[in-house]
Amino acid sequence: MKNFIPKAKDDHEATEVLRTMAWEDIYPYAGELLTWLQDMNWPVGIEARDILLPHVDSIQEHIIEILRGNDGMWKYWILYSLIDYADETHIGPDLLQEIKRIAGDPTEGDKREEIDEAAKEILERFSA
Repeated sequence: MKNFIPKAKDDHEATEVLRTMAWEDIYPYAGELLTWLQDMNWPVGIEARDILLPHVDSIQEHIIEILRGNDGMWKYWILYSLIDYADETHIGPDLLQEIKRIAGDPTEGDKREEIDEAAKEILERFSA
């Protein structure tokens, strides 16, 4: 039983367990934890973000997959609640390229959800 993966939006016990674990033990479950960033109004969303934030560089493949998906709200929260808080040195070339793609060649859905604007703002911050 994985008692460290939140089961509900207020499952603070799970995030407390996560805080005691080594990243090597959390890493295989990073994709599951990213699902809690689908809505940052969920209390465990911020807690999951804080656990993942120092490791953005090692979970980029999951992040890119989300950014290439169709869930506009999830993309929004990934950009504004995770990437925007990440240290620029944690953003690898593949992830940076995906952010540039969204900013320069967004899908119709990205335009409608203003994901392209979020990507542009992040790129401006990184170039400042």
